[in-house]
Amino acid sequence: MAGDTDLSNDAGADRLLCTGIRGLHDALRDSDARQWGERDLDECLIRVLHACWERQRDAVVADQDVRSAFLGVLTMLASQGSHAATALQEQVLRSS
Repeated sequence: MAGDTDLSNDAGADRLLCTGIRGLHDALRDSDARQWGERDLDECLIRVLHACWERQRDAVVADQDVRSAFLGVLTMLASQGSHAATALQEQVLRSS
């Protein structure tokens, strides 16, 4: 569609990933079961976490606030039964 922007390969979007992860973590900490039931929420969050890990891994590892937020969102998803979150947790642990 004309006017749509694909941020999937945008360097500016990459820089926003860490900030976005912190914001998501803050928002999700206060969420309830109804909000977790939103359609495709877990899939969307996993895509964001994967993008952040693949593109900003060094920032996730180096910045305590980003790391805490990243792992916090990942743990929330895993506790909701997300197999993709569990797989990403294993990947993160293997690279540590």
